[in-house]
Amino acid sequence: MSVSTLHTSTPGWSWLTRLAILGLAVALAVMAGIGHWRAGAESSPQFTNMAVSVMPEYDQPSVLVSYRGDLSPDVSLPLQIRLRLPGDAEVAQVCSITQPDEEHICQEYSTDPDGEYLAISWEATTPIMYVEFYYGSFSGAGQRSLDFNFWPPYPVDNLDLFVLEPGDATDFTLSPAPADAVEEEGIRHHGYSFQNLSVDEPVSIQMSYTLPTDQPSAPPRTAAAAAADDSGGLPQ
Repeated sequence: MSVSTLHTSTPGWSWLTRLAILGLAVALAVMAGIGHWRAGAESSPQFTNMAVSVMPEYDQPSVLVSYRGDLSPDVSLPLQIRLRLPGDAEVAQVCSITQPDEEHICQEYSTDPDGEYLAISWEATTPIMYVEFYYGSFSGAGQRSLDFNFWPPYPVDNLDLFVLEPGDATDFTLSPAPADAVEEEGIRHHGYSFQNLSVDEPVSIQMSYTLPTDQPSAPPRTAAAAAADDSGGLPQ
């Protein structure tokens, strides 16, 4: 007698019982699949916090920009990051930052064209990334008009963006208007705050102002001073 015949003839294995067991098995499989999908979604890389500083004509006749991003604690490292920068960007630093000593571990990176932009790629080895670059070029006195676009490489929970106003600038305007403006030690910077940014949701800022000279607001930094800037905000 076959096993299937034995099961059919056993009162405890009626067709209703077998149907119930089959339904339970299907339900467990679906729940397991949903649990696996949720676990995968939770482990997807994202930034809990990011600070972006935009400093036109700070220490060079161009725009100095710094990014500092804190990855989610559960991210798997090392992590490959690809970041979109302005097409004429000159990269100064690509680093991973250790805690609690705030040491910058400089990373090797590669670049490739990305439409009108420049993309840089590197492997992050700690949960904190730091990128610094220059873009744009100015000469002589006069009116300035420029754009800045930030493309999140991963979703961002909270983004704080600061724009530094050149010391001798007049008629300084930003669009959209900043949330606040603070002046410290004669330096005026304008702040924005954004939440829940997706990778296909760039932040765009338009700046315009007039300068009586093309001299930067601060003296050029040495390589050592640049490497020591670890706040992700205004260079000290």
